[in-house]
Amino acid sequence: NLAVWVDVLEVVGGFNEDYGYGPEDIDFCWRLQLAGYRLGFSPQALVHYRTRHDLRSLARQFYRYGRGSPRLYRDFRSVGMPRSSIRAVKSWAWLVLHLPDLLRGRSRRGNWVRGAAMRAGKLVGSIENRTVYF
Repeated sequence: NLAVWVDVLEVVGGFNEDYGYGPEDIDFCWRLQLAGYRLGFSPQALVHYRTRHDLRSLARQFYRYGRGSPRLYRDFRSVGMPRSSIRAVKSWAWLVLHLPDLLRGRSRRGNWVRGAAMRAGKLVGSIENRTVYF
């Protein structure tokens, strides 16, 4: 979540809706910083967040987030976006080790689905963008 003045929004061309699946705000923040603007944080800001209540919606959301990550990397690696780390490999191993979580209650099932959807999205996004970012 973020807030920005309209004139700043216009200077960097607004949000890039071509991403279409999640990371438009991250792309926007990269472009703000590259244009010389500073990002700030307000601990007083309050955000109301509504979580997805069904696994299908949760999976769709995190798949889209994952799918956009390789494009962000493709677009911003030359200006400092770090490549995926060994944690990415560990997250695939986590999915295998935690397969039984699918049978252990709603919360654990949701965590597993979220992780699997994110990984699947990153895999598809890497293929689409011809770059490796897992």
